[in-house]
Amino acid sequence: MTPDQAFVEAQKTSPKLLCPSFDPLPDLRELTVPGLWVLGEQDWIVPVGTTTHKLDTLRREGKPYEYRKVPEVGHLLYGNSEPVDDEINSWLSRVTMQ
Repeated sequence: MTPDQAFVEAQKTSPKLLCPSFDPLPDLRELTVPGLWVLGEQDWIVPVGTTTHKLDTLRREGKPYEYRKVPEVGHLLYGNSEPVDDEINSWLSRVTMQ
């Protein structure tokens, strides 16, 4: 089972894991600042597939949004954080120098 499939199943079976029904697209469409999402591929709290699909939709609409998927980590991005830190620093340097 993928993390996205686990998320869907958890929403069906465990009231403690239910997330509020919230669609971020209207709010994200209003923003004009660049955004970077760093997503753990094993995250079962934030469904990575759904999130990247929505971000791809916004990118096609011209929004300055990017995402990076980090393999083999979950929601808190535990593990080797150096590549994550390097990616964030690189992105910040690029978008703040524009």
